[in-house]
Amino acid sequence: KKEWEQEIENQVGEIQKQIKNLKTQLRQFEGLDEEYCKLKENFENANKEMEKINKQIGEALDREIADKDDPQVLLNNELGKIEKEFKKLEQAVKSKQETLDKVSILLEQMLLIVDILNLEEKKKVVEQIQQSLEYQRMEELRDQMAILVNDVDKIKGAISEASHEEAQQKVSSAGKVIDNYFRQIAHNPSVSKIEFWVSVDSRTARNSYEFKDQNGKDLAPILSQGDLNAMALSIFLGMACSKGSTQPFGFVILDDPSQSLGSEHKEKLVEVLDDVLNERMVILASM
Repeated sequence: KKEWEQEIENQVGEIQKQIKNLKTQLRQFEGLDEEYCKLKENFENANKEMEKINKQIGEALDREIADKDDPQVLLNNELGKIEKEFKKLEQAVKSKQETLDKVSILLEQMLLIVDILNLEEKKKVVEQIQQSLEYQRMEELRDQMAILVNDVDKIKGAISEASHEEAQQKVSSAGKVIDNYFRQIAHNPSVSKIEFWVSVDSRTARNSYEFKDQNGKDLAPILSQGDLNAMALSIFLGMACSKGSTQPFGFVILDDPSQSLGSEHKEKLVEVLDDVLNERMVILASM
């Protein structure tokens, strides 16, 4: 066979291996996605059950249970109020027995007894709620929901960690190439070195990328539009041509890459593209 035919066969074989690996990774992610959907469905069902139980508790307490309310706390608060009122009534009975005459005492005692009986009845209702199967089910659902939330957080954490590790590997592999291409194209005297940083956004848990100069300062505010375009081209070409690149294709496509570049930038871009040709076929599109 001719040398170019053998080279194409080698590239095809490598691409097939990469496709096989990608399919394996896809099946793994599909499995995680299916598990996540099941957990989400269970979580929604548990939430519906919780809403029904909260409604029953709200009817028993003669109030509406809001999302931010904790039914256990509301029941405990209601019991606490009943106990406090019960103690106040007991003290009232004791203090008034010595000062009131027998008729007043009997009348007060009767009224207090009625109140106590009402409070005791309310207390029994609350205690019955706590002992009911529905309430026990609610407690079980709360525990299950906590487990589900924990499982979902673990899955999200695993995906985020894998994404961050992959990004760090790519940046570590392509960082020097990106630095070289940018300085060659931009030829900015104030930038002698650029560093590519990858971190995890604490709010979104997604990857965050930063470019800093040799002094550790953010490059974005000090670069011109042409330099920013040079940066974008350097990232694209650097990631495509780095030794750690896993893209399965032997070519890169650029759509009008010289747009917004100065004449000097364009000359340097040609030199970089000539270097890229050692690794990849370059396809240019322009108006």
